[in-house]
Amino acid sequence: MAHSPAAQNDTTHFWYDDTKFKIEKGDEPKMSGGYKLANSVADALVLQCYESESMTAFGHELTEEQWRAICSIKEVYDGLLFTAHSAAVNLAYPLVSRIREELHHDGRKFTFLCGHDSNLASISAALRLNLPETEQALELRTPIGSKLVFEKWSDGSEDYVAINLVYAKYRQKHARALLSFEEPPIIQPVTIDGLTVNSDGLYRLADLDARMAEAIAEYDAIKDADDF
Repeated sequence: MAHSPAAQNDTTHFWYDDTKFKIEKGDEPKMSGGYKLANSVADALVLQCYESESMTAFGHELTEEQWRAICSIKEVYDGLLFTAHSAAVNLAYPLVSRIREELHHDGRKFTFLCGHDSNLASISAALRLNLPETEQALELRTPIGSKLVFEKWSDGSEDYVAINLVYAKYRQKHARALLSFEEPPIIQPVTIDGLTVNSDGLYRLADLDARMAEAIAEYDAIKDADDF
């Protein structure tokens, strides 16, 4: 970094005491200062790692533990901006509403909604989902390209839901491997605070629906207070 163009403007410090948050109506939370810079650098390093075929970025070979330490900077950044509960229910409202709608759509076989790690962070915080600590991934909770998969099941009398975090191993990304039954992704269960699974590891859809309704009601309360 000392030889980078940014260093000419003295913007290469990682001070922890100059962090500022900016919250404006109609926009997502933003951060400025040294930690924002650290996040940008970590993001660039991780993308460079995935674009290579090894654990090397910018000519340096790093261990899995070192890469996970770099990625933790990004995940703390997302946590600070997007997982405070009042912020999360606000930011997650559009996707939570859509996911709830899709789960009640009897004719739907498959729905794909595309977003970012910040979406996973805010949805998880709003619904009180516990994302598992990852295996064979550089990120601790939200690997790049990961999917939060809601599976709807039925026993004929009641509907149930399983939630899983699905993602490719970092070595699969380096190898540009196509995922298949022979080359499967990692699949890890996601738990929900305050809700109990049945003997098959499934949550009652009615219980998850009530949790989603609760998050939507919290958003409505914020919106009503703002309008007032």
